[in-house]
Amino acid sequence: MAKYAVNEEGIAALRTVGKKALEAISSIYNGSIAVISLSEDQGDLLGPHKGSLLSAVKEILTALKVAAEPVNDIADTLNDVAEAYEEILSNDVIGASGNSEKSTANGSGQASGSGKGGSLWGRVFGGSSSNPAGNASQFDGLPTGQFQNGETVVKGNNFEQFIADFYNSENSSFESFGNDVVVETASPSMIEGVHLGDTEVKDPSVFWGMHASSKEFFIETASHIPEVKAALDSGRSLSDIKNDPTIGTCASIYFDPANIPRVEKSRGYYTFDGDGRHRILAARELGYDIPVRVVGIRHFK
Repeated sequence: MAKYAVNEEGIAALRTVGKKALEAISSIYNGSIAVISLSEDQGDLLGPHKGSLLSAVKEILTALKVAAEPVNDIADTLNDVAEAYEEILSNDVIGASGNSEKSTANGSGQASGSGKGGSLWGRVFGGSSSNPAGNASQFDGLPTGQFQNGETVVKGNNFEQFIADFYNSENSSFESFGNDVVVETASPSMIEGVHLGDTEVKDPSVFWGMHASSKEFFIETASHIPEVKAALDSGRSLSDIKNDPTIGTCASIYFDPANIPRVEKSRGYYTFDGDGRHRILAARELGYDIPVRVVGIRHFK
């Protein structure tokens, strides 16, 4: 029997290293999403640090998507080497036994391991390039979809394009508006990426009960959007409207640039950038357009 500097322990080690690399990417991603959810739900405790925290997490996610491709390539290479070593060991066994069938380390006739394929993040978070998002379901009457890692988001009118762009973001660049305040009026159904926690999907009252509030409060507040718009169009100042006992709350959370939902502008839709999930969905249920603060534009090659 020929001698090779390989053995089953070495093959297992190669696959373990590749698997752990993919798991590390997934762990950082899931942790970042958890921080975003926590900062939104407990934002009052963060005070002026909330914006810088979300900005830092976003930078991590952007870098992570760039890093995912070479990590996937490394995992592929390790798996290829492991398969080649298995073939070497298998051929030696054939030579020794005269058996005409190849055996493998797992004895099943197939090389063990995860295999290759899928989109940039597909092998990290599951799914495949041909089916990057999970099956649609419902959240309080609104359609939902999933990222490959299982995270649920409310579907907008451009969900398929949003998902395709998300998994192709390495071919894009982001033009930040920095400290410039750029406000546009948008239909809530044009905002993609409004995320939901697992418990919120199962029980919408958990979602609406955040901030010690209720769905009734958000719907009632959103119902005054047309009145606030009319008041602004008539020449009343925002500071004056915010003091109005009837429509002041709506004016504050929907029209004050310091509070309005932040989004990225993309090709034909906006991407949720943090803070304002309840306001967006309440306005969407009522069919009202809302102001959004555009933090930048994502350009695709």
